[in-house]
Amino acid sequence: KPRLLGNIDVAAEALKEGFGWQVGCGDRINIRTDNWGMEGLNGGAVKSNLLNPNEYRVKDPWLDESRSWNTFRVRELYGQDLGDKICNLPIGDENHNDIMVRFHNSLGSFTSKSAYSWLLSKQMGFGPHRFLWKALWKLDNIPKILVFTWRVGHEILPTNVKIASVQRGFGQECPRCGAEYETLIHALKDCPTSRAILSIAGLDNSIISKDYKCCIDCMEDMMRVLDRIAMADLMTTLWNCWNNRNNFLFRGKEEEEQVVWGKNSMISKDFRICNLGFKEMQLSVDESEWYAFDKSIKGHVIFESNNAFLVNKVKNHQRDVTVIGARIKENIKAFVNFNSANCVWTNRSSNSVADFICKKMCAEACTWFFGYPNCCNL
Repeated sequence: KPRLLGNIDVAAEALKEGFGWQVGCGDRINIRTDNWGMEGLNGGAVKSNLLNPNEYRVKDPWLDESRSWNTFRVRELYGQDLGDKICNLPIGDENHNDIMVRFHNSLGSFTSKSAYSWLLSKQMGFGPHRFLWKALWKLDNIPKILVFTWRVGHEILPTNVKIASVQRGFGQECPRCGAEYETLIHALKDCPTSRAILSIAGLDNSIISKDYKCCIDCMEDMMRVLDRIAMADLMTTLWNCWNNRNNFLFRGKEEEEQVVWGKNSMISKDFRICNLGFKEMQLSVDESEWYAFDKSIKGHVIFESNNAFLVNKVKNHQRDVTVIGARIKENIKAFVNFNSANCVWTNRSSNSVADFICKKMCAEACTWFFGYPNCCNL
């Protein structure tokens, strides 16, 4: 098919850059046109206006008597930086022919699997959204949602607009709200049902109401305001939005927004978006501060002490058979009340005044008497 042949031509052109000549005897490599030595070293890298009419083989800038690179001539033709790299390339024996190798493989060999992996890494790893993809692949999500995230970013889910681009006469309108075009950004964000689900999730309204041409830009904005846990939960929500759209399309049944939102808790018990943890209750300002403090205590706690002896006893309590070790073991039983608890040593010398006084007394070996102001309240 013409489309398939076109894709093959594009892939072949991209892969062509990864092949080149490995220097052997130097007879077959044309420095004016060929890729050779390393990636990016080709006819466009040489200063062709400085080449002599008889200079076209890679062996021409060699020193014949020592079979090595003519450093001065190479730097003159390729510049200082690239010239130094060329001079570090090994030269084969006279009986060693120049051979074609693949630069992106340590052995110089080519396989369809390695080529496919390289094309994906070139598309995803070095594009304008490379930092976003690195962050998305680190999300703590189940594999099928990570695959869904990749498909959303590359706009390869079968929306009506996408199907109409390959099937003539196919309708492009949204089957749920009747919008003229059902793009992927419309199906996941702009459709009234999806918008309601994202609003229930607590997503910032500035992102919901903003117009985006493609999903990857929207995901990039979301990543700027959400942490990793919230972003993973958001992708789960979008995945449920897509499943809800498919249920309507193939079964004629669309679930309510609250039902779709409730499915998220089946995947993640600590589901949240935008770092929100709402409690539907009436609280005063002081009560809300106490409530937040109480909830934080039940989470992750770090106990600090400037006594290294105590900290070491706590950390090594399992092997401690002393009396104080037994007492510390009794204290550590209270750690079960927290999700995680740890005891760390902390330097208390940050109190610069007290630290200065202590150092001065130690240095002068004297006693310093001073009064305590009655106006101070502790």
